Amino acid sequence: MISGELPKKERLLVRQLRNFIDNDQEYSVALIAGIRQTGKSTILKQLKEFYYPDAVYIDLSEDGVDIDVIDERFLDNPTSLLLLDEISHMKEYERYAQLIYDLSAGEHNRKFKAIMTGSSSAHIIKLSSSKLGGGRSRLFRLPPVMFVEYLYFTGRIPSYTEYSNVQPEDFEDYLFLKGLDNNLRVQFDDDYFKSFYGETLISNASRFLGDSYVGLEDTDLSVITNLLAYKLSEASSYDSTVKPNVGGQEHIHLSNLSLKIKKSGIDLSGTIIAESKQVAPSISPSDIGRILAFLLYSGLAHVEHNCQSDDMKLASIGYILDVLKNNQREDELKHLFNSVSICMTSPLFYTRLGSEIMEMKGVTPDVLRKGMLFGKMLELYVRGSIAMQSSGFILTSVKLDYSNGGDAQAGEVDIWNQNRMLLCELGTDNKKDEQLNLRNYFKENAIIRIGSSRTKEYFTGEHYRIPYAKLCCMVDTGDVFKLDKTVIQDLQS
Repeated sequence: MISGELPKKERLLVRQLRNFIDNDQEYSVALIAGIRQTGKSTILKQLKEFYYPDAVYIDLSEDGVDIDVIDERFLDNPTSLLLLDEISHMKEYERYAQLIYDLSAGEHNRKFKAIMTGSSSAHIIKLSSSKLGGGRSRLFRLPPVMFVEYLYFTGRIPSYTEYSNVQPEDFEDYLFLKGLDNNLRVQFDDDYFKSFYGETLISNASRFLGDSYVGLEDTDLSVITNLLAYKLSEASSYDSTVKPNVGGQEHIHLSNLSLKIKKSGIDLSGTIIAESKQVAPSISPSDIGRILAFLLYSGLAHVEHNCQSDDMKLASIGYILDVLKNNQREDELKHLFNSVSICMTSPLFYTRLGSEIMEMKGVTPDVLRKGMLFGKMLELYVRGSIAMQSSGFILTSVKLDYSNGGDAQAGEVDIWNQNRMLLCELGTDNKKDEQLNLRNYFKENAIIRIGSSRTKEYFTGEHYRIPYAKLCCMVDTGDVFKLDKTVIQDLQS
């Protein structure tokens, strides 16, 4: 929580919450989910100080604050906006969250809007699917600082709508948050991990519902840092997730560092970064499943459907979570990973946490700015940013690749978002239009088709070419979904 004078510049979510407060006729309660130190408290305080001075703000993590305080300060007060910070600190918080919803919906002839936050993101997301599920609340997710926010906070753009001059180098700087005020950084140190685990314990103790429990052990966070490296950046099989092949990509990217791969202690084997390639295979299947389920519930990761399958239950989020939470056998995870992958939602988990691991091993983090690894960072960012805007309590994405059962010539397209009718093929170079695979899919359907480039920008009438740095801004702001939908003209007909 930030005390004293509030920063003048606001996260993008402030604008979205103002729209919810002023215009949303469907929902009266909003939940904000985000990990520690992402600015949830600051956002609530900015709403009150800058826009809604009559709102009541209550920090439920303070000693002695309970439902009686809400009663006294808000329910006996005629104001129409209630801002509850750290609701999962309240004893039986799910029960009282539903009570607030019932009151906000118009009981006792009083309607109001309520916004609730919690540092245990997994508990807030579970609340959105239990007591406040079924259309009772709108879920907002607050990720670590987004690219367009980074540009705004560092003064590289004057506002969230003026980003046309953004440069490729800006995205490279973003990956390491170059020049960003430390108050907006998530510091991945021992104290952060302890507080992260502590918030989960507090929320577990305050829960009322049995299915609101979040499984996380005090040793899991170090395990998570090792699992991050193993294909949690892209589609993969289970075997390549925990037992990656060494000897490929890392030779390319470490060749100029005068390091002997086998002695470096660093593995970049077509993945990202890990302390040791021996660590992940030693983790038990039950621990792997439980940790992956935690990452999904907390919004730190999403499910990516990456191939065609005749087993329809593999597409069910409920089934996926059940396997992850309850499995005891490796073969169950292998079967699940035949059709889905679990991918992180932000490259900052690699460039911030991964760079600290790399520096301990004597490897410069600059390798993450180069070649195929940089391309993975870009894909991870755009895919995660689009997934973060979905309404489901578990984030999902789809990668198109029919080579395993469809048209082998269609090729791979990185992102297919059916709800928003968006096809997106990502690249960091200026490859030719005829090399874009997105032209091979759903030709007769009206779809937003985008191929990213380094510098080229134009519209062919069938698809857009957009510089990847600008595309990231358009995804963050939602402007990408305002582009025209097109069909592909079959020139051979």
